[in-house]
Amino acid sequence: MNILFVTDHKVTLRSGGIERVVRALGEAFESRLGWSVCYACIEPSEEGVSCFDFLSANLEERLEDFLRERNIHCVMDELMVRENTFGFIPSIHRACRNASVRHVYSYHMMPKYEITDTGDLDFVCYALLHGHNIRHNLQRLLMLSWLRIFGESFFMAKMRRKYGVAYEHSDLVVLETERYVDDYLRMCGGTDRNRIAAVPNPLPYGEQDMLIIPNDEKKKRVMMVARMEEDHKRVWLALKIWERVVRQDDLQEWTLTLIGEGSDWELFKRKAHAMQLPRIEFPGNQDLSSYYASTPILMMTSAYEGLPMVLLEAQQNRVVPIAFDSFASVHDVIERGENGLLVRNNDVKAFAAALEELMRNPRKRKRFSERGFETSRNFSMDKIVRKWQDILS
Repeated sequence: MNILFVTDHKVTLRSGGIERVVRALGEAFESRLGWSVCYACIEPSEEGVSCFDFLSANLEERLEDFLRERNIHCVMDELMVRENTFGFIPSIHRACRNASVRHVYSYHMMPKYEITDTGDLDFVCYALLHGHNIRHNLQRLLMLSWLRIFGESFFMAKMRRKYGVAYEHSDLVVLETERYVDDYLRMCGGTDRNRIAAVPNPLPYGEQDMLIIPNDEKKKRVMMVARMEEDHKRVWLALKIWERVVRQDDLQEWTLTLIGEGSDWELFKRKAHAMQLPRIEFPGNQDLSSYYASTPILMMTSAYEGLPMVLLEAQQNRVVPIAFDSFASVHDVIERGENGLLVRNNDVKAFAAALEELMRNPRKRKRFSERGFETSRNFSMDKIVRKWQDILS
């Protein structure tokens, strides 16, 4: 079978998220199934990845010619449904239909994330006060205000038009979890569940690639891995949580390390300094392998996610996750009190208390880490490739 991945992200194993998933999945299709894989992306990527020009004229005709020349059997459409890209999806679908090629659209986020109240008004006000990213934060302030005044229904017409594009202009929509199917159908106005499937993202690395350090030899460190942007990662809450944790006299040897970069990175560092938070690090983007190996706890404060790879990667590396119960797919990864901890959404006090208890209890961390490692095996590349083979063959 010949597969074409279409994406508006880079295709590389050196990044996280969709970029790495697409590349890893493509390589697995080739090595495990013997399929032929090629890529068409907007941004320059790694060697061997074609950059297809989506922005010039005659997209539909040029893509149809490309599909015929490469004898493509299925297009795996990974385009994010954004204002500047979702208009491409109908053209891709028509090109696929004209060339008798199956068009499968993958949606990598929680449905209706755009109208989720992330509760970050205090951050928005702080950012505006410091003249940071003014246009974006004014838009954010307006959206959050309207959402709280009028509710979701105010935005539903626009959301239905947006989500309906992929549902109406593809042969199949694939979500990252069954838990999102009902919400996706509601958002797009669809009724046919047979048009929706669910396949989680795979872990890109095998167990043989893990660097294992015994639990009792790990550093006293809590890590957070996130794009340093407040909109849905809510790093602001992580700072508030750590402000409570550092008050505990018996936890003075512990450090919080926030890994990643983004548009709000400098503002977070400035705020942490203003809060006089001790033992907090912002090392930027890093190779995560050594951090995963030497860290016992990972925290996540996101308001929403698709299926967060960082939680799965943490469990694969025997790092215990603690997260807010703020999106449905987190339950695919964390069983409360079995392989990690879930805390009521937005409850900073409860999150800090749960984190402190986990920091104090190495026996619980060891038990959670072993059970989490077993959970991660449900997302191995072999298992996920077999799911895709069942769908595409």
